[in-house]
Amino acid sequence: MSAVFDPEKLKQICQSNLALPLEQKLDAVIADIDKAYPKRIRTRKRWVFSIAGSVAGQLTLLYGSLSEYLLIVGFPVGTEGYSGRFAPRIWDVMLQGEMTTYTLGQLTPTLYLPGDMAFLKSGTDKGVAMKPNTWMLEYARGFIAQAMPMGILANSLITMDFRSVRHQFIDYTRICVREMLRGHFV
Repeated sequence: MSAVFDPEKLKQICQSNLALPLEQKLDAVIADIDKAYPKRIRTRKRWVFSIAGSVAGQLTLLYGSLSEYLLIVGFPVGTEGYSGRFAPRIWDVMLQGEMTTYTLGQLTPTLYLPGDMAFLKSGTDKGVAMKPNTWMLEYARGFIAQAMPMGILANSLITMDFRSVRHQFIDYTRICVREMLRGHFV
């Protein structure tokens, strides 16, 4: 089965809403994705803390299946850390703020600004830094289960934030089961 979302379409949706204040921007991006992909995403935001690769922020899950996820993630006070090395490909569309990345051997970092789209190829990794008040739409495609431990282990074992882990697990499971009932298994 083909993918539900097109990264270029998601980028266009984000770019068309950049001039709005943050809360309105997030609501408009969600509404426009819902229009472009009717009844595929969860339109109600439920923010949870997330710590992955020492990158601390908050996220709200919009979509999840065995082969894709879509979420909004933000870093109100900024953060830095490690992307992880995953099987899924990951696209980050900048909505606000700045993200700087580097790969091994890269001496000059890459800067991403609102409207830019960063891409993490399957099996690659990056160092990342987000300035305060950075927000992005993140889309991943591939073997999602391989990436899940990074998204829950720090919250479970280090910070003991079982509430956020529970909410992430419940939200992902509900959306994923809904997609499987629609026949979207891969």
